[in-house]
Amino acid sequence: MCRRRKEALSPAAIEGTHDSLGALPETVVEVIHRMRTDPGRLSESWFRGVIAAGLGEEEYVEAVSIVAHVVAIDTMARGVGLDLLPLPQPEPGVPSRYRPPGAKMGGAWVPWLEPADLSESESGLYPAGRPAANIMKAMSLVPDEVRSFFDLVRTNTCRRSRSRLFARVSGDQPRPDRAPGGAGLGA
Repeated sequence: MCRRRKEALSPAAIEGTHDSLGALPETVVEVIHRMRTDPGRLSESWFRGVIAAGLGEEEYVEAVSIVAHVVAIDTMARGVGLDLLPLPQPEPGVPSRYRPPGAKMGGAWVPWLEPADLSESESGLYPAGRPAANIMKAMSLVPDEVRSFFDLVRTNTCRRSRSRLFARVSGDQPRPDRAPGGAGLGA
């Protein structure tokens, strides 16, 4: 279905359901597939449709963040010539369902937090001394997703995925597919 939608003049012209394991609601599967295969043609009307189908704004932000995490890790692995990491097993628990009290409509389809609207619970969400990037604000309806996504490129929260990936990258061995004399790639 994704391939047919991508080839169509409009993705809305192709109806059907995505292949899935049946473990997630169809609306979540739709968000995942569209974010991954055709993000350039997402529209506010499509977004409003998934919300009208029962997906909460916070659930949408979380799904988008998970797709962004996986794409970032997979892109890094492919970039350094490694096999993709297996997905981690789901952990028990329930979402916090925390919705920042200062969230309001901004430049995204979902409410977001401006730096001036952060409460004590969101302190440190944005980098000090420079403007908050729109991607940070767009995910700020679920502050833990902002922290997790941007920690992916730092050294804290996503350490398990990073260390599993970087442990497989030699820091001092040239790669055979590089030009002679090429340096190794370390973390």
